[in-house]
Amino acid sequence: MPEQPDLVFVSGIDSHDLLLRRGVVQQTVRERTHEPAKESTPSIWAASRPLVRAGRCGTWGYVIQSAG
Repeated sequence: MPEQPDLVFVSGIDSHDLLLRRGVVQQTVRERTHEPAKESTPSIWAASRPLVRAGRCGTWGYVIQSAG
């Protein structure tokens, strides 16, 4: 079975706050499109840390974590 990313939806919390609540290193938080995030996957850091992405749709925030 393929690995699936974790996906969480939360009402009323913005994407930046969701990332901080998830425990990401604040200095690494920046806007990225899908392509730069995809390019970072083979990096040396990807082996030891998950890739966490967040966004917003209306009043809902969401966070996606792919295993590192």
